[in-house]
Amino acid sequence: MFKLIIKDIRANYKAILFRLVIPMLLGGLFFTYPYLGWISYFSLACLIIIISGSLYSIWDKNKSVEILTCSLPVSRNNVVNSRYLTSLIITVTGLIIWGLNAYIADLIWVESATQLSDLFNLKILFMALFMISIHFSIFLPAVFQFRRLGMIMIIVFSIVISLALTELFFLPDDGVLNPRLEVEKTYLYIALLMVMIVLPWISMQLSK
Repeated sequence: MFKLIIKDIRANYKAILFRLVIPMLLGGLFFTYPYLGWISYFSLACLIIIISGSLYSIWDKNKSVEILTCSLPVSRNNVVNSRYLTSLIITVTGLIIWGLNAYIADLIWVESATQLSDLFNLKILFMALFMISIHFSIFLPAVFQFRRLGMIMIIVFSIVISLALTELFFLPDDGVLNPRLEVEKTYLYIALLMVMIVLPWISMQLSK
């Protein structure tokens, strides 16, 4: 299974890195962080992680990497597990990179619209993981069911759903989002945490 993960990463990392990640990191560093609020920076980070992880699968289709994968002596379970684990690795790596990017931006910009203290807290991490887990739980089964066009359509659908659910559960009625955890919403956070655990598991079973 780990050989499949390495295969996934080697197949597309250069295209993802140079076409998407580096340009967006520079955009976040020099345009989003200093001039827009933390919500914009947070949203950009989540979208880039989501799109990067999704493009891995689409470009695998383009390069016919899956044909090579199917010719290897591995089970479908291993293929599915490796795809989900690769998405997890992309998510964790992306969050670390965007965290470092925010730290560097905070050193460069003395006065900025985004404050580092608004980004480096448990609620923002929780929101990011919730949004990303919703997306991949919807999108990854499509990798094993549809061709490229279907996958692209599912990407758009899953991004809309993940954004809508994140806004529904985290954005208050007054439209002012508190970047800190609220004690009175503890039960909501616990329920959402359970969703973040159960939904990817269900998604994985559907993919198998």
